[in-house]
Amino acid sequence: MKKIILTVIVILFMGSVFCDEKQDMSTILNPHIFNNNLYAQNDLLTNKTNDAQHVTKETISITPMLKIPKTCFSLSLDTIILPGIQLGYGWIVYDSTYTSEEFITIHANTLGTITAIGIYLKKTKFKNEERVGWFGFWKLGIDYGITDLFIAGPGGASSSSGNKPLIFPIISAGLGYSWKVGNNSFYRITGDVGIKLLIANITLSYVF
Repeated sequence: MKKIILTVIVILFMGSVFCDEKQDMSTILNPHIFNNNLYAQNDLLTNKTNDAQHVTKETISITPMLKIPKTCFSLSLDTIILPGIQLGYGWIVYDSTYTSEEFITIHANTLGTITAIGIYLKKTKFKNEERVGWFGFWKLGIDYGITDLFIAGPGGASSSSGNKPLIFPIISAGLGYSWKVGNNSFYRITGDVGIKLLIANITLSYVF
């Protein structure tokens, strides 16, 4: 009798376990529930992909901006009329159709008895962001010059009148050409003419 009761209990227990497992399998294999699980997983993957693409686009758009220089220096040599040296510090302005530079430059030129020291604003304009090729520019500033004037005397003799200081404006315009030689460095040759103590000049520059 005990064996019969024990057997019945075991059969009932096994039947209960089988029913629970069958119900779990039915839940898993139910098409409606299965499809909902797939949809949920697809939505999760789609959201992660969109987030990754958004981050990538932001990184790509920000990276070039970080690499674009905003300031620069120039070291120049004047080669004609009155040799000299120039040193400038500039700001770079980017626009949708052009790029410009604005330099504050100091210079010193000397030849024989003539010396000129001055400061001016120079603005260049390029038709590209790379700042290469042909460009135009203008200058606006002031020069302080010292020259030893000679005055002709009786009988053709001449005598020095001593150093005479001169204050002269710098108003000129010109053209130049720029070659890129490094990541943010350039060789340039420029020529300008205008109302100034040096009248006209040819200048070789290194911009970095």
